Amino acid sequence: VGDNLGFKNGLNRYVGVLFDACADRVTTSSCSTEKISIVSRGSGNVFPIVEDETTSFSPIKNNGIHTARISYAENTRTVKVTVDNVDILTTQLAQPMEETLGDKFAFLGFSASNTILPADIEVLDLQVVNRLSNSKVVEGIRGSDPVDFNRAFQIKLSIRDQCNVQVDNSVVISEDINVSSIVAFLSLEGADTLIEPLNIANNNDGSFTVVFEMPAISGSWTLNSEVNGALTQGTPLKGAFTSGNLNPGGISQQNLILIGAIIGALILATIFIARRVRQYRKQLIENDEDIKYGHEVKKVEEIEKHVKYNPNPLATKNMDEMKSQLARNQSELERLQRKRGGLDDQYTIQQLQEQNAKLMKQLGQLKQEEQLLEADNMIGRRKVGKRPKKKNRKEWEQEGVSARNPVYDMDY
Repeated sequence: VGDNLGFKNGLNRYVGVLFDACADRVTTSSCSTEKISIVSRGSGNVFPIVEDETTSFSPIKNNGIHTARISYAENTRTVKVTVDNVDILTTQLAQPMEETLGDKFAFLGFSASNTILPADIEVLDLQVVNRLSNSKVVEGIRGSDPVDFNRAFQIKLSIRDQCNVQVDNSVVISEDINVSSIVAFLSLEGADTLIEPLNIANNNDGSFTVVFEMPAISGSWTLNSEVNGALTQGTPLKGAFTSGNLNPGGISQQNLILIGAIIGALILATIFIARRVRQYRKQLIENDEDIKYGHEVKKVEEIEKHVKYNPNPLATKNMDEMKSQLARNQSELERLQRKRGGLDDQYTIQQLQEQNAKLMKQLGQLKQEEQLLEADNMIGRRKVGKRPKKKNRKEWEQEGVSARNPVYDMDY
C-alpha cells in the first residue's frame, strides 16, 4: 500500500496497521523495500498521527499466502503485529484504545492503494477474537505501609475482559480459569528469597483471593503474578509490599490486639462493678433508718430470750401502767401506719399489735381479780369488822423484770 490511503486523511480517529510492499517508491521504482507500520490518530489536533514502523522482516510480496495477526492488549495499551507466527512489530498507544477512538466500539475495515504496482490482494479468512485482557490486582497492595512479621495478608486478582472490565463467573468457567491457572509469588528485592501463597481461593464472581504470610525479613517485595501464562497488569510490581518488625519487644500485632481486648474487658467490668457499688451505697443510705430500727428490734429480741415471765398476769403491771402503755403503743401504731414503711415497719406494727392484745387481756384479768378482791373484802368486813389492808401492786415483781422496768415498756 502507499501513502494515499483514504482513512489516513479522511478519519479523525483511528488505529491502523499498514503493510507496504513498496516503501522506497519515492526514490526508485524497484520497490525493493517492504515496510510494516502501526499508525494511530485521535480527534483533530488532540492526538497527532503517531506511526511506528519496521523494515526488518522476511519478504511478503512473493505471491504466497501469509497469515497476519494483529492483537491489542488494553492492560498495556500495546498493539502487536505477527506475520506467519513471527512477531514483527509491537508499539504502545499514547492513550487507551477507548480514548483514542472515543468509544468502546469500532468499525473494522480494509483500505488499499496500489497505483504504482497494480496487484490483486485477496482476503482468504478474517477472524475477530475477543480475548481476555488478562488480570488486574484490584485490592491489597500496601506499598510503603509495612506488613508485620508473621502476619497474613492478601491481594485480590480480577479477571478482565477486552474493555478491562471484570468478567462474571460464567466467563471464568468458559475460559477454564481456575486456581491452578494462577501463579503468584513475592520476591525480595536484592535477594533470592521468594514467598509463595498460603492459599488461592476462587471468589466465584470473576476474581480470586491470594493469601501470603510475611516472613521475619525486613525489605521491599516485588509482586509477580500470571494467569494462564499471561502477566497480570502492572506486574512485576516493585515495592508492592514492605516488611518490618512493628513490635521490637517481641509481641506480635495479633497478641497486642488480644491484650487490648482483655484490658478493655477489664475496664468495662470495673466500671460495671463501680456503678453497682454506688447503687448499693445509695440504697443503704436511703434505708439507713429502717436498718437501725431493725438492729434495735434485734437487741430487744435478744434481751427477751433471757427473760422469764411470771405466769401470774398480776405480776406485770398495775392497771394505770397498762393503760399508759396501751396509749403509747396505739400512738406508735398510728405513726407507723401513716408512714407506710418497709418490712421493718410491718414487723414492728405486728409486734405492737400482739403486745396490745396481751395488755388488753391482762387488763381484763386485773379488773376481774380486782372485783373478786373487792367482793372478798366486803365479806371480810362483815365477818371481822375490819377492812383488810390493800396490797401494793408495785411490790409485785417477776424474775428478771421489775415493775419499774416492765418488759413491755419500750421507748421509740
